[in-house]
Amino acid sequence: MLAIYIDPSQPSAAPAQIYALLAVYIAVAAALAFIAASSWWWDHRLARPAHALDLLVFAAVVFATEGYTSPFFTFSLFIILSASIRWGGRQTVRSAITVNLFFLLSGLAADVFGNSEIDVQRLLIRSSYLGVLSLLCIWFAYDRDRLARRATLRRRLQDPAEDEKGNLPQLICNHVAARLNASRVVCVSRDEGEPWALVHQMDGSGRLSGARATPVAAALFGAMPDEPVLLDGRSGRMLAGTATDARQIDMPKALRQFAEASDLGHAIGITIHTQDFECAILAAGAASLSSDDLTTAAEVREELEFLVKQDLLSSLSQQAERQRVRFSIGRDLHDSVAQVVAGISFRLEGFKKSGKSATELAEDIEILQQELATEQRQLRSMIADLRRPNSQVRRTDVAAHLTALVQRLARQWDIACTFTSPADLIVAPDLERELNQMVREGVANAVRHGRADRVAIVLQASGSGLALEIIDNGRESIAPGEVRPRTLSERAAALSGYLKGTTGPEGTRIRVDLPMGAKA
Repeated sequence: MLAIYIDPSQPSAAPAQIYALLAVYIAVAAALAFIAASSWWWDHRLARPAHALDLLVFAAVVFATEGYTSPFFTFSLFIILSASIRWGGRQTVRSAITVNLFFLLSGLAADVFGNSEIDVQRLLIRSSYLGVLSLLCIWFAYDRDRLARRATLRRRLQDPAEDEKGNLPQLICNHVAARLNASRVVCVSRDEGEPWALVHQMDGSGRLSGARATPVAAALFGAMPDEPVLLDGRSGRMLAGTATDARQIDMPKALRQFAEASDLGHAIGITIHTQDFECAILAAGAASLSSDDLTTAAEVREELEFLVKQDLLSSLSQQAERQRVRFSIGRDLHDSVAQVVAGISFRLEGFKKSGKSATELAEDIEILQQELATEQRQLRSMIADLRRPNSQVRRTDVAAHLTALVQRLARQWDIACTFTSPADLIVAPDLERELNQMVREGVANAVRHGRADRVAIVLQASGSGLALEIIDNGRESIAPGEVRPRTLSERAAALSGYLKGTTGPEGTRIRVDLPMGAKA
């Protein structure tokens, strides 16, 4: 507005109306800027109407300021750049076409309806300038789209689709096809220690097929250069390196034989080497390949190496988790089923030595059968808890459950067994199950190894956690001093707790301190 005010010859058409239009435009633009800064919703809703307003104002002021000589020529850059920043490549192309058409039409209209005669040469020159500037803006927009797409694909590697999880060749081929715009991907891979290699091919429909590699395919290992390459399988030409340092190299015989056998024309080649995995990838069908694609291929190689290492770590983590679960189940079976069987064996041995009558033995056996039925229900309950999702498991009163357990253990081992604990001590089901197993193991150890006939179980709150004590009067088979029963120590460590045990002439005392929120 200041530019045309200084120039007395501008605006050349309808000056009063143009000044009014520009004043209104400035006011509307200020209002829209305030609204957009205050509300993301109205920023989104008003973006396209505001862009259309910019285009109309541009056409009007160019017409009113002698068309192709208009000082508002550079205003077109603001319109095109705003489209590239907000919407990306496609909308930038539309805006650039509209701006160029408006500029040409305004110049022609100024000649037809204005007071000046058109200079065709100057009109075409300034139109070509505007076209070049528009192309630069379009390139800027599409480059931003490319960077955004690359970031999206990289994030996708962190969270693959369900059909890609655990399927490394599928994930590799999908990522290469997406990043390099390839319609066909061939991946030859082998794991360390495997006697053969595998070939996976993805066609334009995204369908993946796999088979054992032929000798021609297996020969790619060692033949493919370590750096990304551009190759023509039919002519044997090949470039290696980066976009800024591309150099021509001879295509290895094994690579050319594989390219001819696979009917690969122009393609990008990438190799991946890790400690446990090796892979040669050829991506074909990408349009308009150039040496710039070598830089992209180098980026893809880094991304795939990260993916392979991530897959290896995930596999190791799953193996460790399976081993932990197996160890935990084995420990639970030892502390529950095995100890119950040991207790029954202990009681049966007592029956043989008791000298009781048949009627008395029948009563004892019936009690033993009832104990077995109770233990069977407990085992089924434990299996049901393992199958149940964590969200469906409720916190329980551990004191009530341990009281019932101690009474059963007293009958199973034929000993005096007591339990002391505050009422209404609520803990998570996992912690309650671990406490049950610790009590079982502690009582069994006291009877089998220490020959105890009295065991006291004490559970109490201690600071922000729990303290479990197992005290017995056993005095056999255990040397005085500090003791750390293996299974009990393992359980305490798994719960981030601490175990301390001592034994002497009066028996054995074991104390386990556990955090209240401990999880198995």
